[in-house]
Amino acid sequence: MKYRSLSAKNSLALKSSASTRSRHQVVVLRVSLHCKGCEGKLRKHLSKMEGVTSFSIDLPTKKVTVIGDVTPLGVLSSVSKVKNAQLWPSPTASSSSTSLPWSA
Repeated sequence: MKYRSLSAKNSLALKSSASTRSRHQVVVLRVSLHCKGCEGKLRKHLSKMEGVTSFSIDLPTKKVTVIGDVTPLGVLSSVSKVKNAQLWPSPTASSSSTSLPWSA
């Protein structure tokens, strides 16, 4: 009996930790950043956003990665209030349209 209750507790713990992880989403944006001032303005905005657990800003490529309990459209909408932004194009979408497996 004890063995079953322990295993039930363990499976419950695994389910809850899996659901916690699944809520964290990675959102990648291309943001119009020109200087350190733009980066600072965006950094301040992202640090105050609800649900954001971490983010990174790559100034040369203008690539912003946001991780947290967020949605892509929610992040895009919020960031667009302070800087011009768009979702980063996914590599699978562009590669699948240019090279088909049966094309020569």
